[in-house]
Amino acid sequence: MWWFGGTAAVFGWLELARRSPVTAAVVAVVVVGLVGWLVIRRRLKRRRATDDKALTS
Repeated sequence: MWWFGGTAAVFGWLELARRSPVTAAVVAVVVVGLVGWLVIRRRLKRRRATDDKALTS
């Protein structure tokens, strides 16, 4: 299922890039920024959970 969704997203972005390269670049920057923010948020959440376990032990 993910393969189909990922393929659709890639081909959709390629179609967008064909029609409007500037918009496609903006979308790519936003997506990369969002993924980076989610990764950092997840790491901080894990670190806080580990710290909380260390304090309660």
